[in-house]
Amino acid sequence: SRHVTISENKMASLTRTKKHKQTADENRRARALPELRPCQQACLSACDKGARIIEMACGSGKSRVMRELADVASGKVLVLVPTLVLLHQFASLFPSYCLVGTGYNKHIQWAAKGFVCVYDSAHLLANITFSDIYVDEAHHPLPLGCPNSTNMYHFSATHRGQPEFQYAMASAIEDGVLCDYDVIIPIVTPGHGQFCLADMLRRQAGHFRRVLAYCNTIAEAKRFQTVAGALGLAAWHMNG
Repeated sequence: SRHVTISENKMASLTRTKKHKQTADENRRARALPELRPCQQACLSACDKGARIIEMACGSGKSRVMRELADVASGKVLVLVPTLVLLHQFASLFPSYCLVGTGYNKHIQWAAKGFVCVYDSAHLLANITFSDIYVDEAHHPLPLGCPNSTNMYHFSATHRGQPEFQYAMASAIEDGVLCDYDVIIPIVTPGHGQFCLADMLRRQAGHFRRVLAYCNTIAEAKRFQTVAGALGLAAWHMNG
């Protein structure tokens, strides 16, 4: 028979990995969340081995990775986001966490286990020492007065430096996590941009299957929906 010697550090790492998987599986079943994608599992494994600079393509599941890490954190958790729109998005994934930001700062629950906070309000939590901080859109500088933590994880799709874990857009498309797409920059007649764009989509209906059009304002998005509808195209506008 063959004998293998395992160091104390290796044994501790294996124990943490097993504990993380068991606890995360139990919490996932309790929350009725879908199974983790392989890329998310790979990211969690990298985090367990010390990765703190995380780069994952938009839409590949960074926020879910944060939730899995939070479920096994040893102490208080802080999720930092740059905008109120993202604050509200993360609130649905962290329903028991206290929200901190404009409109919420008069009702901070200091005894909460976790917080979701916009960058500009992070200084309000400076007196709390956190076990884990998860920084979303971490290609931005850390906010002034950012609290201290034992572990700080930097999540972004576009880190400027070298990440410690990377799941690029090309890999996400190849794995079927994201859909492939083309970026189209049409040249349109001045003053008639929306009509020209909608007419181009109508005339090339076989080429364009699903289209995402960005508008500067909600009013412009609603107007484009109306123009597209007048030409017989099914269109919806979204905001927030």
